[in-house]
Amino acid sequence: MRRTLLRTAAAAGAAALTTGILGLGAASANPVHTLWQTPVISGPDIGPASTPEGMFPLIHVAATDGQAPGETTFSVPRPFPYYYMHASRFVVIHWQNVQTGASGDVPLRYWQNLEESGGTPNLPPEFPATLPTAATVQTGTGPVVATVTHFRTTYQAPPVADGVVPGISIFIS
Repeated sequence: MRRTLLRTAAAAGAAALTTGILGLGAASANPVHTLWQTPVISGPDIGPASTPEGMFPLIHVAATDGQAPGETTFSVPRPFPYYYMHASRFVVIHWQNVQTGASGDVPLRYWQNLEESGGTPNLPPEFPATLPTAATVQTGTGPVVATVTHFRTTYQAPPVADGVVPGISIFIS
């Protein structure tokens, strides 16, 4: 509980400071696409559990607003090509509107599924292969602070956060 409060206070302070320094204005009528200022770095991927992206893959996430007031679409603009080790991995975007206090979590798949890569699956997809690569949420209008955490699933166990550096972004919705 205390750790969550400290994170929220730090995120709110960073958003207020950034808004004041950068002079960020209100959302425009046209959609604004914001690529994460800091991509999430997962890993380390070592040995047989590694992926083609290397030991510390960079996963880019984007936020797009403007479809409707207070609505934000979180997406993975360049999903990785399918690789069997990706089937157990996903990212979760944790966001909070600093002005209204609204908050939420958005799980996303950051890799193409087998069909998107031209393959033919022989089994029905399971979590996290059923996750989307984009999702729209009601963040509310105002400054939004968001972080991205990388997770890996294991057999009969809850997902484990294994990111080296979380992705961080501040934007106006």
